[in-house]
Amino acid sequence: MEALLGLLALLFKIAIQASLYATVVVLVGIVLGKLFPESPVAGQLKYKRWIWLTTGCSISVIFLVYSFTFWGDRGIGDSARIPLSYFREIDNTNWMTTSIDPENYAYGSVNIGSFTISNDHIVGTTEVSPVDRPLPYFRWDLKTNKVKFFKSKADYTAYATTYNLPSTDSFQSFSKNYGDHWYGWRIWLLP
Repeated sequence: MEALLGLLALLFKIAIQASLYATVVVLVGIVLGKLFPESPVAGQLKYKRWIWLTTGCSISVIFLVYSFTFWGDRGIGDSARIPLSYFREIDNTNWMTTSIDPENYAYGSVNIGSFTISNDHIVGTTEVSPVDRPLPYFRWDLKTNKVKFFKSKADYTAYATTYNLPSTDSFQSFSKNYGDHWYGWRIWLLP
C-alpha cells in the first residue's frame, strides 16, 4: 500500500512539474513570437494550448521513464537510495538502516552509519547488524567493489592521510548525503 501511495505521489509530482515546464515553453514561444513577428514561432502561437498539452505530455513521459532508471530512482515507499558510480548504490530502509553491498564481505550487506562520498570511494563508520560486528571504520572502493575495515579512528586517519581520503570530521548522516545528492541541480530535473 505504501509503495502504491509513493507511486501516486510520484505521478502527481511529474504532472505538476511537466505542466510548469510546458508553461515555460509556451511563454518563451509567446515572447519569441512578439520579438520576431515574421518567424515560424509567431505563426504557431494560435496553437498555444495544443503546444502546452503535447509538451507537458512529452515531458511527463520522459520524467516517468527516467525516474525508473538506475540514475533517476530515488526509492519509492519505505526505501531511499543514492546511486553511485559503477552502478553501485547506498540503500536505506525506513530512514533507519543504511547499507552497502561490497563484493568481499561474507555477510552480504554492511550496515553503515555516517559516511562521505568521495569520487570512487565511500568512507565512514559501520553499525552493528543482527548478523555480525564489523570493525568501526570502513572504506568502500566502488571501482573494485571491495570494502576495507579499520580497527580504530587512528588507523583510519593514518590510512586516509596516506591515500588522500576525507577525514572523520566530514562524515554525515544518510539524510544529509541524500539531500546533497538529490536536492542540488537534480531537483529541477526530477519529480
